[in-house]
Amino acid sequence: MKSLKYLDLSNNSFSGIIPNELAAITTLEDVNLNDNKFHGTIPSGLFELPTLFSLQVDNNFLIGGLPKALSESTSLYMLGLNNNNFTGSIPDSISTLKTLVAVGLNNQLTGSIPAAIFNMTSLKQLYLANNNLSGSLPAAIIQLENLEQIWLDNNSIEGPLPSAICSLPLL
Repeated sequence: MKSLKYLDLSNNSFSGIIPNELAAITTLEDVNLNDNKFHGTIPSGLFELPTLFSLQVDNNFLIGGLPKALSESTSLYMLGLNNNNFTGSIPDSISTLKTLVAVGLNNQLTGSIPAAIFNMTSLKQLYLANNNLSGSLPAAIIQLENLEQIWLDNNSIEGPLPSAICSLPLL
């Protein structure tokens, strides 16, 4: 499987941990493990794959904080980590993902929305619903000029809604 580019195992009942050996398939571009029963953490080596543009692990039982190795990715375009059991805060290092267009982090995350996220100017879709995020929505949201969709429902975000959100051209 040294030339495998697309791995779609979604909508099954795979269980156990996600095998570390997936990171040895250096040609992988798209990994979809959505809607299974995987638990544990995401192998850090997956984020080091040079051509990985899409990683989707929505609707599993993954745990822990958001992977520190996430910032190692250089080509990630789509990241789906929705509906798992990730906890902790959104790390500032997420802003190093300059190629990211869609990110889904609907989990049990806490803290505020990091200012660094507003430096991710390629973002078109930002899913932060169903967390325990608090604080306010910064006016820096205006920097996300390509943003088309944002989900912040079911959090504890408070304060005034920045008028800058009305100036986003694609929202």
